[in-house]
Amino acid sequence: PTFAASADGKQLAVTAKNVAGITLVRVADGAPGKILPAPSRQAQRLVFSPDGASLAIMDDGDEQSRLWLIDVRDGAVRWSQPGVFTDVVFSPDGRRLFTGVKRTRKFMTLAAESGETLQVRNANVYCLARSHDGLRLAVGLYDGDVEIVDITTGEIVRRARLHTGKVERVAWTARDHLLTDIAALGVAHE
Repeated sequence: PTFAASADGKQLAVTAKNVAGITLVRVADGAPGKILPAPSRQAQRLVFSPDGASLAIMDDGDEQSRLWLIDVRDGAVRWSQPGVFTDVVFSPDGRRLFTGVKRTRKFMTLAAESGETLQVRNANVYCLARSHDGLRLAVGLYDGDVEIVDITTGEIVRRARLHTGKVERVAWTARDHLLTDIAALGVAHE
């Protein structure tokens, strides 16, 4: 099962193995709402846009994988991009998506409206997390580095080596301190 919460906390999008579609659930009472057609075989990750109107869907990681953007109101596919993606995060205004592409080892910025590639650079991305203030993006890499990227410009403002293996999780505290979790060693850094 895969799920995502809307930014306002009022709605969940939920998938389950062997269940067709994406179920929207009201958080207040747990009541299931509409079921959106799932454009992919198995969603690995779901992410709501900040306004809750769109849902980014990453496939499960095989050769036919894609990143999809669907309209939550009617389930229409707005666009899709081929590739094996490692993570996806919306910009605070919902106009851009940040993602890592596994096989090509690229960090990409896409236009949320069209799926057009706005920016691409070499980076072997494993995970992403947007800071609460919306100004920075933490990029965990397979080589153990973490990059801090300015969301507005896409420029790397800081990079640090935290481990010799991949950084499997990054997150920000409520005060926007970066936390990383190198799951293989069970070590956390702040």
